[in-house]
Amino acid sequence: KTKAIRADSLLRWMKHESSNGNYYLNPNFSSYVAVMISCVRSTRDSTAEEKKRNFDILREVFEEVARHPSIRLANINLRIMMRGCEFLLPGGKERNHHSKAIFEPCKKSGK
Repeated sequence: KTKAIRADSLLRWMKHESSNGNYYLNPNFSSYVAVMISCVRSTRDSTAEEKKRNFDILREVFEEVARHPSIRLANINLRIMMRGCEFLLPGGKERNHHSKAIFEPCKKSGK
């Protein structure tokens, strides 16, 4: 398993435990950022398939933070997503599509 998959599994476990009453395991902003960073940083020797899986995890966590009732997206989340597009996606249409999908709302919000 890649670092990203392990980090995502830990986040999911924390959410599960938190929903079962263990308040101390409730994921916070730092928990989500750690998973996002693990997705981007574990790319050096990754195959194209692993990079795609890491990007999928990165996107899922990013979208989860965006929907979270008490955690707000911050500039760091947006920078990590842009780095993810650069490092995890092959150049071309797919990278451009995802980069624009992140950049345009940022531009409008002033972040």
